[in-house]
Amino acid sequence: AVVVAPGQRSTMAVADRGAVGVVLDDFTTPILSPRWGLRSGGGAEVNFRRAVDPDGTGWLAITSQLTSDGWFWLGQVGPAQDWSGFSGIDLTLVGAGSGATYTLELIDGSAAVNERLAVAFRDDQPGRRRLEMKWKDFRHCPYNEPSAPDNGLQTRAIYGFGIMRNDGDVSASCAMRFERIELIGLRSGGCA
Repeated sequence: AVVVAPGQRSTMAVADRGAVGVVLDDFTTPILSPRWGLRSGGGAEVNFRRAVDPDGTGWLAITSQLTSDGWFWLGQVGPAQDWSGFSGIDLTLVGAGSGATYTLELIDGSAAVNERLAVAFRDDQPGRRRLEMKWKDFRHCPYNEPSAPDNGLQTRAIYGFGIMRNDGDVSASCAMRFERIELIGLRSGGCA
């Protein structure tokens, strides 16, 4: 696995913030990294765009409409990185108060053998907010392959991360704007 250290640019990252954390994406470049990909199914209608405001704030807007079986996953994969020097991940987002449930998913392992772990968050209030998700909050996903490990988040080989929505209970079109995704909580001693 690639070791991601404070002050070092991650192979998934587009920027960094020194000793505070590692920014995985702050959306300030006009084009999504080729590592970003979208998967969807079950009749999901998904649109996303990336832009930079005149003040320099970058963002990724996702608009989605799901049927009861609909879902989407928008994220980055590979190569595996060692995130064990951090205690969690932070999202800065602008919600619409739609009531939709989103999931931040991590892929722990490799392309061949991995465990998907996730933590859900609801768009329950309009406006900007930060969500800090600690590693201990991530849970084994029920849709993992039957052969997938079930040993909890290890963080030594994170193969990918993404934003997912699969809550067909909200039928209206839902929009969410992400401004920053960052590794947080540098542990003493830095990365192993």
